Amino acid sequence: MRRIVNLVSGGERAGYGILTVRENLWFYSQLYGLGMREGWRRIEELAEMLDMKGFLDVKLNMVSSGMAQKYNLARGLLNDPLVLFLDEPTLGLDVAAARSIRALIRRWVSEDRERTVFMTTHYMAEAEEMCDIVSIIHRGRIVATGSPEELKRMVSREVVYGVEVRGVSEEALRSALEGREWVVGVSARSRPSRGIVSARIVMRGGSASEVIRMVEEAGGEVISITRVEPSLEDVFLKLVGEAVEWE
Repeated sequence: MRRIVNLVSGGERAGYGILTVRENLWFYSQLYGLGMREGWRRIEELAEMLDMKGFLDVKLNMVSSGMAQKYNLARGLLNDPLVLFLDEPTLGLDVAAARSIRALIRRWVSEDRERTVFMTTHYMAEAEEMCDIVSIIHRGRIVATGSPEELKRMVSREVVYGVEVRGVSEEALRSALEGREWVVGVSARSRPSRGIVSARIVMRGGSASEVIRMVEEAGGEVISITRVEPSLEDVFLKLVGEAVEWE
């Protein structure tokens, strides 16, 4: 089993901080049952694939979060598993580092279609980008399963608006919209650097002018409003009535 299954968790540094990245990978290669020659070969292969050669000989407790997650991924791929479990693989990473990790995972999977990846994430855009089949879990229960396109068809009868608002808080905007006759779900996020709140509003009927009216009643001003294509975020909103954290 050790030779065909592995696990990578986001935000962890599974290893010994006083050892270098290379030494930690060697240690795990032996735990996974790789021979000496095979272990060193895999470390070199993964260092090349994951662009790790620049910090292979840096102690694990000295590397950045992005480097640490590349190390975690390399550790998970040492035994070239057929089944890989990824638990929040981009947790805590900046946008560039998260994009890099996703690209590396997609590349690894594409090299052998026999490989299977099970991934947990609360970033809906990540699930939509990475997964062939998605299950949405709410309070310990699976509420929907299907391909991203199949799931998005669940909101095909709804209209989704992307809105930018100023003069009102995230909480006040959500309170003003939730529970309205046409509103199925609201996802809002403050952007302090721009002094605005960005929101996605899933509606059953209604119009852009209706959205503007509701925002103005809450004391806000609509800066922009656009009808957008449904996403998995909107499916989640419809199914559970609350938003997940945005990336």
